[in-house]
Amino acid sequence: MAKVKLVSLKKIYEKNVVGVEDINLEIKDKEFCVFVGPSGCGKSTTLRLIAGLETPTEGEIYIGDRKVNHIPPKDRNIAMVFQDYALYPHMTVYENMAFALKLRKYPREEIKKRVLGATKILEIEELLSRRPRALSGGQRQRVAVGRAIVRNPLVSLFDEPLSNLDAKLRVEMRTELKKLHKRLSATTIYVTHDQIEAMTMGDKIVILNKGRIQQIGDAETLYDHPVNYFVAGFIGSPPMNFIEGAVENGVFRAKDGDIKIPIENVKGKVIVGVRSEDIVVDSKGNIKAGVELVEALGNEALLHLSVGDISLIMRMYESPPHSGNVININFKREKLHIFNTETGERL
Repeated sequence: MAKVKLVSLKKIYEKNVVGVEDINLEIKDKEFCVFVGPSGCGKSTTLRLIAGLETPTEGEIYIGDRKVNHIPPKDRNIAMVFQDYALYPHMTVYENMAFALKLRKYPREEIKKRVLGATKILEIEELLSRRPRALSGGQRQRVAVGRAIVRNPLVSLFDEPLSNLDAKLRVEMRTELKKLHKRLSATTIYVTHDQIEAMTMGDKIVILNKGRIQQIGDAETLYDHPVNYFVAGFIGSPPMNFIEGAVENGVFRAKDGDIKIPIENVKGKVIVGVRSEDIVVDSKGNIKAGVELVEALGNEALLHLSVGDISLIMRMYESPPHSGNVININFKREKLHIFNTETGERL
């Protein structure tokens, strides 16, 4: 396997449309790296640049110790799994998985050995004689993955491979893909817009927005220590609550509601962020909140609160109050996040 290194990578399309800009990243050998961000953030563009399906405007791409900028995709020793699986409809599962090896003129016995080995790992041996139209979405996805791993590539690339599956199957398949990665110890780069997928699957998570890397880290670091307003709002479900206001004489006062919080070493206009689980019911709390809606989820409940014109979401694990009630709340001070209003950077 091999590491992947991107140096000052830039892709500019026609009419100066920025695909990605100033991407500097190193993905270690055998690491599972996830690119995540909203639509148009540059995650798929970065993947396609690594694959050789796009040509960089500037910068360098290394797979192992080899610079691959001008090496065609077929010679980069990478495998890619697409969102639509791209299976040949007229071929059987066996023929689909063997096709790339046949093009490379592998011996027949070697092809058979690799295909049967992959189908055993993926538990799809009984599907070998079927054609794609006779497969479920999850089975097609497994075949697409199998077609990639039979080649023993240096790097495996996945471009939103689970987005066409239903919610239950997505959960099952992301677990299977993570198990497969551990079993094969392959360098893997995975693109998704789903932050839950990113946080549960990635050893290294790269958050992008508007073509630039916002933060790199593991799930815990990104959740507890976001570097800016964008990352704080993107990571977490429900998303972080944000309250605009200003700090004067050591006290934060909200712009649109009766919220006052002692905050030291900061002054001027700021945005205070608080996670839903860091809002607590406090009979002595000085913040009165109306309960607008209660979402009961079984083991927990999400309370939609209003404080003046400010909307908050609070997570509770005990019996929640009813809609229409007024409760006193407080924030866990040590868990607050303070962001610069103008730059979005965390203070």
